[in-house]
Amino acid sequence: MDGRWWLWGLVMLAGCTMLDRPVSVEETERVDEQAVWQHHVQAAQQLMTERNYSAARAHLEIAARLQPTRPEPWIMHGECLFRMDRYREALAAYDRALQLDPQSLPARARRWAASIEAHHRTMEINRTIREEIQRLLVDHEDDPKRLYLAWIGYGYLDAAQERQEVFRRWLAHARDPAWRPMLRRSLGTMLFETQDPEQREAWAGRYLEEFGEGAEAEFAARVLIKSLTRQVSDIEEFVREARRWLDRIPRSPFLSLGFARVLVDARSEIDMAIHWIEQALALWDASHAPSAIDASTYERHPFLDARWKGEALTALGLSHLMQGRVAQAQTSFDRAVQLAPWQGEAWHYLGLIAVNEGRIGESLELFLKALETGRALPNTPTLVAHLVPGANANPERARRILAHDGTIVTFTDVTVSSGLSGLRSSRVAWGDYDRDGYEDLLLDGPRLFRNNGDGTFAELTSYTGLGTIKGARGGVWGDYNNDGYPDLFLFGGPTDRVLKNHQGWVFTDVSETVFPGPIGGPTEAAAWGDLNRDGWLDLYVANYERAGVELGLCVQDRLFQNAHGTRFVDVTAKAGIMTDEAMCGRGAVWTDIDHDGWQDILVSNYRLDPNFLWLNQRDGTFRDQAKVLGFRGHNHHGAFGHSIGSVVSDLDGDGDRDVMTTNLAHPRTLPHVDMSMVLFNQGAPGYMLRDRFAQSGIWYEETNADVTLGDVDNDGDVDLYMTAIYPGRSSHLYLNDGQGHFRDVTWLSGTRVENGWGTAMADYDRDGDLDIFVASQDGVRLFQNDGTAHHWVAVQVHSQHCQRLGVGATVIVNTGQATYQRTVMAGKGTGTQDTLVAHVGLGTENGPIVIETRDLCGGRAVKTLSSPDHMVTVTTAPP
Repeated sequence: MDGRWWLWGLVMLAGCTMLDRPVSVEETERVDEQAVWQHHVQAAQQLMTERNYSAARAHLEIAARLQPTRPEPWIMHGECLFRMDRYREALAAYDRALQLDPQSLPARARRWAASIEAHHRTMEINRTIREEIQRLLVDHEDDPKRLYLAWIGYGYLDAAQERQEVFRRWLAHARDPAWRPMLRRSLGTMLFETQDPEQREAWAGRYLEEFGEGAEAEFAARVLIKSLTRQVSDIEEFVREARRWLDRIPRSPFLSLGFARVLVDARSEIDMAIHWIEQALALWDASHAPSAIDASTYERHPFLDARWKGEALTALGLSHLMQGRVAQAQTSFDRAVQLAPWQGEAWHYLGLIAVNEGRIGESLELFLKALETGRALPNTPTLVAHLVPGANANPERARRILAHDGTIVTFTDVTVSSGLSGLRSSRVAWGDYDRDGYEDLLLDGPRLFRNNGDGTFAELTSYTGLGTIKGARGGVWGDYNNDGYPDLFLFGGPTDRVLKNHQGWVFTDVSETVFPGPIGGPTEAAAWGDLNRDGWLDLYVANYERAGVELGLCVQDRLFQNAHGTRFVDVTAKAGIMTDEAMCGRGAVWTDIDHDGWQDILVSNYRLDPNFLWLNQRDGTFRDQAKVLGFRGHNHHGAFGHSIGSVVSDLDGDGDRDVMTTNLAHPRTLPHVDMSMVLFNQGAPGYMLRDRFAQSGIWYEETNADVTLGDVDNDGDVDLYMTAIYPGRSSHLYLNDGQGHFRDVTWLSGTRVENGWGTAMADYDRDGDLDIFVASQDGVRLFQNDGTAHHWVAVQVHSQHCQRLGVGATVIVNTGQATYQRTVMAGKGTGTQDTLVAHVGLGTENGPIVIETRDLCGGRAVKTLSSPDHMVTVTTAPP
């Protein structure tokens, strides 16, 4: 169970007690003391939402001394210790609170959680807690506080049946204003937890009856509608049952729209569908006005009010179209795309109307808008193919003609011809393991595919010794011993491993030799960098959550310093990387965000945790400046975002390093969590990161996963490819206009993939343009870049005195007309890796170019080429 939101309910329950209880006569004589006490408690509450538990504890210690008979500081103190993984100390704090107030329900609930964690969930502890819950309810079966406490306790015990039964009784208090907000969220939790279809339908109906506009209302409506369509035998019966539900729950716009959509898709009872759609729109107009939304929230999510209206207007337009009311249909579709431009279905029907009215050129543009959203209809490409001269009704030919006419880069899916068909993976890392000049593929850690140099790949996992590694889910290349051959760090299995590359022939597991003990885990991502500029690759390991009494109990990240290629030293604590609370890391990338010549580390954290920006202090230590510089995410009462991965490059051509961060952001959570972020570096002196996602041209996609950056059309700016997880969710390729504004060309370019996770770029065929690999459990995809007329240069950085393969080096290319900057990085996103070759598009520049390379050790090299379109190796000289 997810403990974050209702945990704060418990804390605030204690807070309400301490701030609102009656004050005795004796206490009125200590008004100043009470005010000081309240100040410290409130300061502690704020610091807890910031995840700064050490500072919060300092305030709580003062509060406990000021009023030693009050249990609330001890409850909060226990929560701080719990979040710091100090479970036995948390137990002592909760026990102290219970001594002061034996009836304290928050103290008892959190004591159960701390007991389970402290004793590693033994059968004895589970039995003891179960007996306490049962005693708690004796003679108090209808007490909402005790029922709430029992519901939480049974959740800790994973006792689903008892939890359901207790919740039914607690839900009887749904009309009590004191419990209504907590019950709304808890009922939403039960909707997702419950596996029994009948019980889930019952919870869905109750949710919509009680909380028709709550965060889970859309999901509840979908549950009911799916259940109803499964049960009824014909459309007449469906309409009767739908009316019954709408009589019972008249103020649910999601239910009205959902029922209407069933009728529209069945092309039946269209007048009834229109009535229900208009009813839904009226309900949204009455309750979802932008003025009702917090201003800062609306600024970050400008489409929040439009999402469902867009769907309703699309359904309304289709209804009018079915009844021959074309003008009204067009008005509805126009409103839909104006409010919600990602409504591909509305764009499709606008195109169809234009065709029927003879507006052929306009119709083609409208169909292309539908395809751009990734939400077009299945026959949209066929309609486009009939409108494109020379396409002969062939959608693939039409796509290429349109892309060529619009100077859009195209790709060919070569998954089958390259020998990669039938493979499934979640992560990918490009790297030239045998130094033959061709990029090889590492999938999910141990699976190695050698690039044959002829466009095909051969699996050499067993041949190279990687076949003995079991359970790894990802890996990153890095030459830890500076012999010129990239070694491997594999993560995500039972234990993380280091594999030494023996001159491109075989790999051997040297984990026990080079690491002093367990490396980390459960690890979701890792990246190589150089924390002290000594030329030896150090390693950051981003760890995720572990099994525990609730979701979001995570494992501290680890930073390992390389001792000249012989071993790694855990410097996590020494370097200042340790945090009060372990966050759920999913991605890491090294970069120099403030241009001081020292590598910083950006960490993307999941489970509503704040992100880290570890700013290098140049003395072997780091300081988290994520809040100051704008990378942390927005704080909503302690909840941030579900960040998955970040990439870094200069997106707007101003010479600063900008950041793209993906976030999982379901619509029901949007007012309270972050969407994906496009963070533009404001440069000196502050190097602040400012989010311009809403202005970037990038579509909102709730399940964004990994992201990769590279100049795929060789025009000089960095383009973006972003995956989306889950079936039916589409990836997107965006071309950059050079100013940090992006245009979706996914369909035109031929790079659409659904249910993707990891992605990375490399010029695997050495033809001068970047190709794209997408990892997916539905089958991997390799997209070969068809190329453009633009020029380019590719730079492989070598060094004899610093990191041998140039990790961390900056490559600056000057054409006389423009300057381009790239950085060599070993690991990005959510445990994936692009090529170590710096690829720079030059556009139409075909004259001499000057390449300046700066390594992390202060070394430098300058190389002049008389013409572009070359792959060159640049070796930096010592400073």
